[in-house]
Amino acid sequence: MIIEWLRTDFGLSIADLEPVVGGADAAAEVWRAQADDGTGYAVKWSAGGSTAALVLSDRLGLSGVPRPLRTITGELWSDRDGRRLSVLPWVPGQNGWQRPLTNEGWQAYGALLAAVHHSSVDPGQLPVEEYDHAPFARQLADTEYRDHELLRELLRHADGLAGDLRARRPPLVPCHADPHLGNLLADGTAVSLIDWDDAVLAPRERDLMFVLGFEDFTAEQRDRFFTGYGPAAVDRPALAYYLCVRAVQDVAELASNTADILSPTGFARRALASAEACRS
Repeated sequence: MIIEWLRTDFGLSIADLEPVVGGADAAAEVWRAQADDGTGYAVKWSAGGSTAALVLSDRLGLSGVPRPLRTITGELWSDRDGRRLSVLPWVPGQNGWQRPLTNEGWQAYGALLAAVHHSSVDPGQLPVEEYDHAPFARQLADTEYRDHELLRELLRHADGLAGDLRARRPPLVPCHADPHLGNLLADGTAVSLIDWDDAVLAPRERDLMFVLGFEDFTAEQRDRFFTGYGPAAVDRPALAYYLCVRAVQDVAELASNTADILSPTGFARRALASAEACRS
């Protein structure tokens, strides 16, 4: 099915199609495709994210941002069974969680994010940050952690910080919105950012939080990053807002995914049935 769609929509003759597992996007399926001529592609069939992500990655024109292939009719994606089918060049290398970045890699990471943040986009090309974390609060309310005091306190802080940010309207720049090391591929000294589905116009702290607070990086690693990124006067309230929201989001999504796995029709039950069948 996918191979035929790729032929019809993108004019690609695919010799091999291999599922890519381990992604956090439950609304998408991803494959590594190899064309008859040996060229590798990343194929995504998605119901989530925004079409603006493909528009932005096409418009940026940066070496570290894979540019989507166009369909035979010139579009950035095709519509198949109510989902978006898109194709990008396959980027070689390991992500920053699989293989630690070198000093040069940290500097290249900073330089790439700086280039993204300094790029210009036309009005209307990207969603604009609204400081609306209510969807994550509602998702959390459906989990066993709904009354966890630390998470409730984070939401209280997020409410106050969101009001401050809406009132003073800090500068907005194009942001990847999820540039953690799992979405950063390194090949030698070159780095690439993948998975732009949540791209947004937002304060740059939306991206910088992944270096300044999301993970336990060393001072030397951060110094290397900012050598590449350049001087940055960090908006501390914006940074705090994004850190609070991300913590709530991660717990809510993990708890929801766990509940799905353990549900009567979830993967854990299917695995148990498979094991029990071996004993009969």
